[in-house]
Amino acid sequence: MPLLDHPTRQRARILRALQRAGSASQRDLVRATHLSASSVSVLCRQLLADGTLEVAGTEANGVGRPLTCLHLAAGAGTAIGVCVSEEEITAVTIDLQGTVIAGWSGPLGECRDNDALITAVTGTVESALFSEADGAGPLLGIGIVLSGVVDYAEGMYRFCGRMPGVRDVPVRALVRSRFGVQVAVDDRARALAIAEHRYGVARGVRDFLYVVADTGVGAGLFLDGRPFRGTRGMAGEIGHLVVDPAGPWCNCGKRGCLETLAARPAIEHAAQQVRGSLLTPSLPAIAAAAQTGDQLAVSLLTTAGVHLGQGIAAAL
Repeated sequence: MPLLDHPTRQRARILRALQRAGSASQRDLVRATHLSASSVSVLCRQLLADGTLEVAGTEANGVGRPLTCLHLAAGAGTAIGVCVSEEEITAVTIDLQGTVIAGWSGPLGECRDNDALITAVTGTVESALFSEADGAGPLLGIGIVLSGVVDYAEGMYRFCGRMPGVRDVPVRALVRSRFGVQVAVDDRARALAIAEHRYGVARGVRDFLYVVADTGVGAGLFLDGRPFRGTRGMAGEIGHLVVDPAGPWCNCGKRGCLETLAARPAIEHAAQQVRGSLLTPSLPAIAAAAQTGDQLAVSLLTTAGVHLGQGIAAAL
């Protein structure tokens, strides 16, 4: 993301603190943001005046008058999140309180080149805008996550092995020029790790690895409470760790990469090869069969799990 000016960064800290807390007094915001009391007071007055914040009520202060609590105004604006996987593209519109206003989902289709990918992304954003509720407020920003290698600092989608014709796409610049708002672009696994750190089981955890195994295998890494992206966004690309040098060829050009052995397509391909008692060689069917004790299904998932464990161990 481009560098924000100092007042904008301070506003963002207050908004982020309120988003996490739900509501808070100015005293709470001073503690949460580490800004001075005078700065918080000035910024809160500005945010109340422009309708970004609302008074949520009061809380007892022990001695003296009650403290006024503030929260984000739901109708002050919206944001759109877009997720691009290898097979599907989805979008969700939320208000400033994090409430989902509308959602949209559809097949990604074949992205042969950069233009096709950008067309799919902008078309999805337009669909999300079209489905917004009246009174939701102006669009303030767009977040886009993609499966593959993403250069977060540059807002650039570098490549994805399953979309060989798509490479070095300036997603942030192109989408920002189309819609005129701030745009953030990141890796899908890393975005899931960030969400887990802010709202899920990793809340308060400073160091962890979040692993995603679906059509590919990826990971989001947190070190000292912050997402670690590495050189040009390559940190967390564990799907291309070689766990079996004699294994299947990967679309990256190597043999035995983790995702050729533990991702959903790999498990389904193995099921197709042996078939046996599995009527449908799809991962949901394999998982359901394993729960009933089907030994073939159990064997397929166990093998994939062993490979996944090897890859995670190597990553750590």
